[in-house]
Amino acid sequence: MARTGRPKFKPTKLQRDLVRRLRADRWSQERIARVLHIDVSTLILRFGADLERVDDELRADLLRSMWSAARHGSVSAARWWLKRTARARAAAANRLLAYGSE
Repeated sequence: MARTGRPKFKPTKLQRDLVRRLRADRWSQERIARVLHIDVSTLILRFGADLERVDDELRADLLRSMWSAARHGSVSAARWWLKRTARARAAAANRLLAYGSE
């Protein structure tokens, strides 16, 4: 028996790149789905991994860029890096102190 209805949606590389860029720009899933002319459930089903990974990938790219700029003499990048690592160390120390007081 032949299937009826719409064919299964298959995302293209161009669409995946677009979803990543729009999500990186903090677009909602509803807005992204509208741009692609698909339902939000289809967006989540077909682009779920892209939607989840984009923030981590962007942060990793930013850290690599800032680290590289700092190593190549950018004073502002070096200051940014030092402030960021100081905040991370302070947060870790606070977690240790809070854990020890329980």
